[in-house]
Amino acid sequence: MSNSTVSDNSASTGGGIYNRGSATITGSTIEGNSAPQNGGGVYSGSFAFTLADSTVASNSASDGGGIYIDTNGTATISNSTLSGNTANTGIARGGAISFHSVNKRLAVTHSTVAHNTSSISSAIFLSGEATIDNTLFAHNSEHSAIIGPDRSLAGRGNMSDSFVSSEVDWEFEVVDELPLGPLADNGGPTRTHALLLGSPAIDAGDPDFAGPP
Repeated sequence: MSNSTVSDNSASTGGGIYNRGSATITGSTIEGNSAPQNGGGVYSGSFAFTLADSTVASNSASDGGGIYIDTNGTATISNSTLSGNTANTGIARGGAISFHSVNKRLAVTHSTVAHNTSSISSAIFLSGEATIDNTLFAHNSEHSAIIGPDRSLAGRGNMSDSFVSSEVDWEFEVVDELPLGPLADNGGPTRTHALLLGSPAIDAGDPDFAGPP
């Protein structure tokens, strides 16, 4: 799916998109969808999942407010914005992303994860392994931004304005404040949060990690 908008839908699982095969989403907006169970914006199961140059915003679910991934394939999120998603009922975990895999790794690169809320892991809940590079975590709720029980998390060039989690071992920089503009048209295919003047995130990524084009 490319250059599309999926908004204001609801279903028991996968409020905006329910996928049981391989899926690639590019240049798209998934916004304002809801599910009482898993995956307010997107539910993706079984096979490979790719999200690139897209925005997932203001979706809600019990588990995985923005995206719920349960996969035996690769899962990649790049150059994307996950903003204002919530998982505050029922299981209440993974405000932006809830990831589950026995043998595959979630890869998040060059993305912004902001203003998400959940009682457990306001940004990302991991039941599996993940690599996160050059990604910004800002203004997520006070609960740990990332929780990954008994799993490994690797990454570099990341920045957060809040506690991430003591249960994972990775490299990130914690700063007092990460000022962001509102979701707006900043020249890309979807709305994004611009870095405001003086933000410590400007020119702060790891230049040795290029990531996907």
